[in-house]
Amino acid sequence: MRERGQLDLQVLAPLVVRASADADPWVRARALELISLDDVQAADPVLLRTCLLATRDHAAMVRLSASAKLDAWPQLATRLELAIAEATANPEQAPLCIAAWSRAIVELDPARALARLQRGLLDSREPRVRAHLRELAVVFGADPPRETLTAHACDSGSSATPSPWQPPPPAEVSKRALGRTGIKVAPLVISGAFSPTPSSLALAAERGVDTLFWEPRHANATRFLRQPSRQDLQVIAGSFHADPRGLGHDLEVARRRLQRDHIDLFLLFWVRSPARLDPASLETLREFQARGWIRSYGFSTHDRAIACAAIETGDWPVIMTRHSAAHHGAEHELLPAAAAAGVGVLGFSALCYGRMLRPSAVFERGAPAPDCYRYSLSQPAVAACISAPSRHRELVENLDVLDVSTVDGSRQEVLRAHGKEIYADNKRFDRLLRRGGTAPLREAILELFERASEPGEADTESVSQYP
Repeated sequence: MRERGQLDLQVLAPLVVRASADADPWVRARALELISLDDVQAADPVLLRTCLLATRDHAAMVRLSASAKLDAWPQLATRLELAIAEATANPEQAPLCIAAWSRAIVELDPARALARLQRGLLDSREPRVRAHLRELAVVFGADPPRETLTAHACDSGSSATPSPWQPPPPAEVSKRALGRTGIKVAPLVISGAFSPTPSSLALAAERGVDTLFWEPRHANATRFLRQPSRQDLQVIAGSFHADPRGLGHDLEVARRRLQRDHIDLFLLFWVRSPARLDPASLETLREFQARGWIRSYGFSTHDRAIACAAIETGDWPVIMTRHSAAHHGAEHELLPAAAAAGVGVLGFSALCYGRMLRPSAVFERGAPAPDCYRYSLSQPAVAACISAPSRHRELVENLDVLDVSTVDGSRQEVLRAHGKEIYADNKRFDRLLRRGGTAPLREAILELFERASEPGEADTESVSQYP
């Protein structure tokens, strides 16, 4: 029975198809949310095709909306196989076939994925699809030079399988101590927030990134970190809970989904009150550490007063906090105190939610993104900055930080002058809004408003680098 307010399928399917082609990414993302996935809707191939194609949308919000809808799709594996079979027989449906393969293959373990991809290479004759399947095979452990030989062996009836594949050794990068935790990190940590592809994450690891910031909704990062060849990468995860039961549940989810016996750094996310850092939470984290489930722990906050008070207690070995050339208040007390106490600091929002990439009297085209990260990395106690690029080219640009991770004093002054102007512009805009609700919601509204105000595609993409 249809729920109240649910659109009839004859109305819904054409509406979703039309809206999914709208120029506004918000409309495209919202259209997918209209699908309620009762038995009738889930069986409709038009809705499934629309969702699959949306996973390849250029806008991150549309990709995330499509992925979330597919996560709840009934009997998805069976329906995907049907979609692949139909699309394989029709060269005009190559984009749909590629999207269906990407979704179908990622939930399999590497051995099963390789076997399925080999069968797909035998079935497909479309060059774009075959190229995509070969790329997927490399991601799941195939040796690229042997792929053609393997397919030929399958044609001749041989039972040959691809040779084991190992990623190339990472580039030599100067690592930093994360306070006194015993953990060392490359200066740039990559977040899976905007669904970087496995090939993008592989490039980051090859360039020297050794730590990923992970949350359960980061599907691509989950699949990447589960690969046996990526077990040496470190993971930062955490919880929005404060009670022992909630913390234990979220840690177990991280360990189970990533197929790891421990998480390197486990954080209490978004601490806005000293009560969140109560003795029960601290004792729970210490117990996790004693059991070997985590290597170290800490918390994230925007509130510098809370962070400074926590440093004085000596109980919290790592703090993750906002810092940029536009928001540099932490430099006056928090960062020097952390350095003196041996507390490791992770910086985030070095780009000030993309605003540092806007033009000013100092930078006609906006500050270079790598220099924004280098500004934070030049401060005492900051071991690494977290970056969440939403495009591959943004990732490539940010990876330059691994080669040169600091800027000198004169460059810092230039960036601070740019940040001062950006901060003033933001304050003028801020006065147009009433402060209210939670900070993350407000930050999201600011970011969406700024994206909508950008005149061109290139500018929109540059502002999308978050944090």
